[in-house]
Amino acid sequence: MPFIGAAIVPHSPLLLPSIGKEYHRQTKKTQRALAAVSHELYGLQPDVLVILHPHGQHLEEAFGVNIADRFTIGFTEFGDLVTTTTRPGAVTLGQLIRERAEDSGFPVTLIHDPSLGYATGVPLVLVADHLPAVGLLPIRPTTLDPQTHVHAGRLLGEEFDAARQRIAVIASAELSHHLTPAAPGGQRPEGKTFDATVLRSLQKKFWAEHLLRIDDVIVEQADACGYRPLLMLAGLVARKNIAIRKLAYEHPFGIGLLTANLTLT
Repeated sequence: MPFIGAAIVPHSPLLLPSIGKEYHRQTKKTQRALAAVSHELYGLQPDVLVILHPHGQHLEEAFGVNIADRFTIGFTEFGDLVTTTTRPGAVTLGQLIRERAEDSGFPVTLIHDPSLGYATGVPLVLVADHLPAVGLLPIRPTTLDPQTHVHAGRLLGEEFDAARQRIAVIASAELSHHLTPAAPGGQRPEGKTFDATVLRSLQKKFWAEHLLRIDDVIVEQADACGYRPLLMLAGLVARKNIAIRKLAYEHPFGIGLLTANLTLT
């Protein structure tokens, strides 16, 4: 089976040593967990790394599949003028996904944007820095309903099953942005409710169904950018024998940082 594994990782630029120097001690659990994901990913030796990410070019009515043939990663907007790298794209896989989507009447748009934002760049630097030749395929969710995102994940899973390349998936996903008074938008009670529900769902057999049951008001008030990437990942693995292992969860900045490994069993 070409799908070989997945991970959930946060994407805060403060996790990069070059940017969040004074915050490093506050994210020790996450740093250790990211090192474990990096080790696991290196052992898998994927040909393609698909990154489900919530930020970047906004497409309301279609999922955005980025088929740039080469990507540039940098963090100059955060004052880091040193950390930069380039990676090849996975154009063929992106085109195959588009063809499968057309056959099923599913909304997918191919985009060509060689500049990766931090929601893609941070996970790459933190867990895939040792895989410079791996092909990248960033995929962005849409504003469509949660069930459509689960369905999108299933469509991706079908395409991966038919692929010849070894494919690993990263869900670049942060949880609630309102967990403590120190959060950028302040504290909301729905934040803790959302995060607790997501963490419990990791242990459930039908992971996607549990994510879909979260009340829309809680999702909205929690302001979790990672909700839709998680739905897509849950749909992708719904028909596979997967073990989900939570490696770390903390919220030093008032934002839920979850790191987890998904392995085939």
